[in-house]
Amino acid sequence: MLSYPAKILKDGDFFLVSFRDFYHEEPVTQGGTYEEALAMAADWLLSVATIAKEKQEELPQPSQAKN
Repeated sequence: MLSYPAKILKDGDFFLVSFRDFYHEEPVTQGGTYEEALAMAADWLLSVATIAKEKQEELPQPSQAKN
């Protein structure tokens, strides 16, 4: 199983999620709470993986998580 590091930042009333391995630092999803943003991030990754599999495309290799 691949594990992609996510960055979750609070922006006003929302928590924005980005994955540097996809679209660099651009947010790809959000949530009203941290937990909701984390769940949305998991859903987003599942959708990306499903689409890649259907198109027979490879996903990028996950980068190392930064502390």
